[in-house]
Amino acid sequence: MAVAGQTSIMLKFVGYSAAGALTIVSVITNARFGWTLGTNPVDRAAYVAASVAIDALKVGLPLLAMPLWANRHRALAVCAIAMWIGCVTWSANAAFGFVASTRGETIAERTADAKARTGWEATVERAEHQLANLTPHRPAAVVRAELDAAVVVSSIWQRSKQCTNVRLDESRAACSEVLRLRQELAAAEAAEHLENKLVAGRAKLATVTVAGADADPQATALASLVGVDPAQIRAGIGLLLAFVLEAGSALGLTIIATATKGVPSPATPRRPLSPRPSMGRRPNAARPRTSDDHIRRWALSGLDIDTGSSVPARRAYESFCNWARGEGIEPPTETYFGRQFTKEIALLGGRKRKTRKSAVYSGIALGGSPRSRAGSPEASHCRGRSLTSLTLRRETASPRAHHGRATLVTTPRIYPQATARATVV
Repeated sequence: MAVAGQTSIMLKFVGYSAAGALTIVSVITNARFGWTLGTNPVDRAAYVAASVAIDALKVGLPLLAMPLWANRHRALAVCAIAMWIGCVTWSANAAFGFVASTRGETIAERTADAKARTGWEATVERAEHQLANLTPHRPAAVVRAELDAAVVVSSIWQRSKQCTNVRLDESRAACSEVLRLRQELAAAEAAEHLENKLVAGRAKLATVTVAGADADPQATALASLVGVDPAQIRAGIGLLLAFVLEAGSALGLTIIATATKGVPSPATPRRPLSPRPSMGRRPNAARPRTSDDHIRRWALSGLDIDTGSSVPARRAYESFCNWARGEGIEPPTETYFGRQFTKEIALLGGRKRKTRKSAVYSGIALGGSPRSRAGSPEASHCRGRSLTSLTLRRETASPRAHHGRATLVTTPRIYPQATARATVV
């Protein structure tokens, strides 16, 4: 018993937690969708408040519609259901917009990251290729120092403009060492530049997000299996997620509250009621389960199925009281009888309806059994009973001495104000 109670508590906790999480996500999506509809802070705040209120109504209207329908306020229940459908439609539209926009933003970011990484990878690869194609060279500082120490005849140095114009064979021969050192220095400087570019590119690749060749591999894989366009797959996924979100938030709390209603908790175990001491004989107490059985027995034995007949509710109750007196049974209140007999008559094919004067049971007729007919003196004892007389006064018989006389006081159960006294000398 304790294990079952703990299991029910765990199911309640898990169910309410999941439904609450879906409701919170739905409220966030509705608020964000409402925020995007406005153009200024006032309009945006109004849309956000309306979206949150719609989401709250979406959750609460099913819980309100069920008791309205059970209490036969059918028009109000239908209005509540219509409002709920409108709220769910608005919320589903917001949820689908939220899923589509966030998924689109995510795909765009992945595409941009993939392009950036591809570009840096190409830069690094190109720099490595150029560096590999350079001629062998010494470090730039070494080459520069050797170039500064090179000596050229002054007349040739001036005539060749510092070994930049070497059209003559004499100038070319005198400046050959300078030209070789200058070429090696250029290669060394280019190598330094490419190495710096490689270092920067590799550092950028270390920080750029690693992305695959496809920005949306889920949609691509499903599209290859189904044979449709990936955009349609993305739209279908958005609809599915919006449906799950709205169904869980709109009906989750209602389903869990209805499914776990009446489950006993181990914290409050049921204890049997201790019997009250009684000085006289114990009367037949009117308990709900026993009264249900008596009403069913009376209906099966004292009623006839007749679609064209009807019996007033008060007359049916008097007939039942007459039958119950004959069986030695304490009848319940008229209100309790009406509630239970309405259920029983529905099983027999009849129904209870209200007229301008009183309520009647259609589809049945009172049988010919003497115990089933109303109007007898015993049946008159049942008139006027309601929930105010649910606490029945027990029949007590107590002899008491009064100046040498024994007086027997009998308190009837139906009318507390009527008291019969029998005096015995």
